[in-house]
Amino acid sequence: MGLSEPNPQRDPSSPVSRRDGLKVVLASLLASSGMAPAAFGDPGLDHLPQSLARTHDSGTPLKSRAIADYQRSTASLGGRLASSLDELNHAAACDQPYDVLIIGSGYGGAVCAARLSAAMRPGTRLAVLERGREWVPGTFPDTFANLMRESRYGLFGRSRNALRNPLGLIDFTFNDEVHVMNGSGLGGGSLINAGVAVIPDAEVFQQPCWPMDLQDRDVLMPHFEAVAQMLDLRPVPCDTTKTLALRRLAARLKRPAIATPAFVTVKPQRSAHYQGGVNRFGMLQRPCELCGDCTSGCNIGAKNTLAFNYLPLARRCGAQIFTQTEVD
Repeated sequence: MGLSEPNPQRDPSSPVSRRDGLKVVLASLLASSGMAPAAFGDPGLDHLPQSLARTHDSGTPLKSRAIADYQRSTASLGGRLASSLDELNHAAACDQPYDVLIIGSGYGGAVCAARLSAAMRPGTRLAVLERGREWVPGTFPDTFANLMRESRYGLFGRSRNALRNPLGLIDFTFNDEVHVMNGSGLGGGSLINAGVAVIPDAEVFQQPCWPMDLQDRDVLMPHFEAVAQMLDLRPVPCDTTKTLALRRLAARLKRPAIATPAFVTVKPQRSAHYQGGVNRFGMLQRPCELCGDCTSGCNIGAKNTLAFNYLPLARRCGAQIFTQTEVD
């Protein structure tokens, strides 16, 4: 998602209007409601009241299985990807500095950690520092109340723009034109995005603001392909409820139904050919259940967040990861 330039005349600390806050919160809520859209011609459904009324955790057996899968996958690392903060404190007390420090574990930090740790000489020390916590699939919020509690900053009333939950999963950035919802946790934005990955148009990197080496698409393409392989991109299924509804709508309007190809970082649905299994990074994953909770955190273990590829690769190559650690 693009980030608009902040207005220099606007005080970033000024209160966000209730209208702007509602736009972002409701957009994220509806995206994570997990409800199938109504087919064309069906009675209109008002999803908002249903979303607000979602007060009980869903899919408890699946969530319990996802937690067990994650712990099993990281058993050789102590049951989690993150190292104990005692190790970081010990390194500081014993004057054992790290050769490389990577701040943040989102797409930029995770890729750097994986590639650098794989190429490190013996004796080299690398650490990743992440301000958020390690989110285990099966522990993400799946009710409206729990989702609201995971906002790092207050959104309304006297608590607007005030830090209220330093370890919250969601970090809202309000601007004049574009509001951005960021992920805060081990894996960064990959935890709460929709899992869609698109290779940029050639014109994007041909803008003069980019270094000359990056303006050559032939130079970039091998890296795009490497990322696609790491994230295990797959085409979006063409037989979902929404797709079929749009086709029926096009047929009634006597218009062609043209679907733009899209690729997602999500495991396929359960089928005779896929029942789940351990990926090439040693992480056990399950088939997608089409629950729609991608943008509030996958509780199934089907979404290829960075905690299922780049970060375990870095960890197994010798990198240390410390969560709940903020850098001033």
